[in-house]
Amino acid sequence: MNKSKALFGALVLFVVVGAVLMLQKGEEVSSPRDVAQSQQSIKIGAILPLTGDAAQYGNNDKEGILLAVNQANAAGGINGSKIEVVFEDCQTDAKLAVSAFNKLQAQGVTAVIDDAISTISLAMVPLLEPNKTVLISTGASNPSLSGASPFFFRVWNSDAYEGVVAADYIKKLDSPVRLAFLYINSDYGKGLYSVVNKELVGSSVQIIATETFDKQTRDFRSQVAKIENAAPTLIYLVGYASQTGPLTRQLREAGVNAQIVGTVAMEDPVYVQLAAGVAEGVVYPFPEQP
Repeated sequence: MNKSKALFGALVLFVVVGAVLMLQKGEEVSSPRDVAQSQQSIKIGAILPLTGDAAQYGNNDKEGILLAVNQANAAGGINGSKIEVVFEDCQTDAKLAVSAFNKLQAQGVTAVIDDAISTISLAMVPLLEPNKTVLISTGASNPSLSGASPFFFRVWNSDAYEGVVAADYIKKLDSPVRLAFLYINSDYGKGLYSVVNKELVGSSVQIIATETFDKQTRDFRSQVAKIENAAPTLIYLVGYASQTGPLTRQLREAGVNAQIVGTVAMEDPVYVQLAAGVAEGVVYPFPEQP
């Protein structure tokens, strides 16, 4: 686990550091003091959900980044400069992310790492070019982020791809499919719903229900009752572990035994823990490991 986190953290870290160095080359150094400071450290920001519903993802990123930073600094840094990371907690709130971005700007940070929350990335993208700041995301997957800014990069596939993979899986199932969509009401959920729904047009899959839930929801009785009444054979479930775990459990407790197809966000021990023994049989796409 530590090895994979370190490798991933190193990939993200060195892309960001490279961006910082390129930006520095394009700026004039105003004084000998600036030269000394630039040689002493390279400061980058990390705006991550360190608390709240998505804390598992943010803290995984933080561990990977710190592993990579410690290894790089122990080896002498980058071009002789030590790397310093300033962490800011955005939870899953776009306003907090923008506030954190502005706070880092005031500290002279020109490159930022963010996490797997598309809403957070979408909120910061308009700020990048005016402030000449690079943002690299470790997991924001909304399709609209593709080409959103020359200063935005991500090291994770777009939902435009994951959604196609999920839809292909659903279309290839042998028995007739009565499909219910059940997704979080956010840029992440809407993005995947849009892709899968579009890909299923013209197929034999019958879409019989579409229900959404907010990120704060933990009692899903209303959505579960509607899904139960629709009697689907398959549910496409999109959300983060803090929602999809309890939702999977509540579906099974209500007697809804439809196949569940989820997303890569279920690659999380919190999902299995919160599903409380009923995660068996749930499937989701995941990128092939090198």
